Amino acid sequence: MITVKHYTTIDSTNEEAQRLLNSGIDPPFIVSADFQTNGKGQGDHTWVSNQSENLTCSFVLTPNIIPEKQFIITVITSVSILQLIKAITTLNNIRIKWPNDIYVGDNKICGILINNKIMGDLLTQSIIGIGIDVNQVTFPEAVPNPTSLKLLTGNSFKVDDILSQLASIMSTNFPFFYRCSEKIISIYNNNLYKIGEECIYTINGEQKKCILKGIDEYGAMLI
Repeated sequence: MITVKHYTTIDSTNEEAQRLLNSGIDPPFIVSADFQTNGKGQGDHTWVSNQSENLTCSFVLTPNIIPEKQFIITVITSVSILQLIKAITTLNNIRIKWPNDIYVGDNKICGILINNKIMGDLLTQSIIGIGIDVNQVTFPEAVPNPTSLKLLTGNSFKVDDILSQLASIMSTNFPFFYRCSEKIISIYNNNLYKIGEECIYTINGEQKKCILKGIDEYGAMLI
């Protein structure tokens, strides 16, 4: 079983994962926290989470794949979280919003932030930050479209149990789908948010109506 390093409070599980790597601790391992004081999102965004109500963690893995295929890490992680939510709830309409958010309907329930390290011609380390809204039912107004497992089901969940189940799914999926990337990309595409729908996308600074067909093996959107 993969080792879990748990903290009551930490600045960021991704940051702590990097510090542990710098101190000489070898992957794989997981960093989890009840509360992050400086949780990170994509770009300049922050991850807002109440104390002990949600799953905030970072998986640290050694993919050893060519850098050009690094989006497969996002694909496997996204599909693993989708499988987790389907396993612990009866929710429908769970989708992956490109590149790496998980939605239920039109509301975001999970975000992913991945930091990769490349040495030579291989991607040797990945820090996969995951935030799943579990038991939180109120959110700041600045968060545009959040939801949680409790809001959607009316049930409370044990965060530690969810982490254990996710670790089991990820431990199975990563070694298998590195070898079967076409299959996991197909699963990702079949569960892609707005797949087959006409939407407005910004292409080279210009807004255009396009139909999303999926992604290619490098993570580029096919429209």
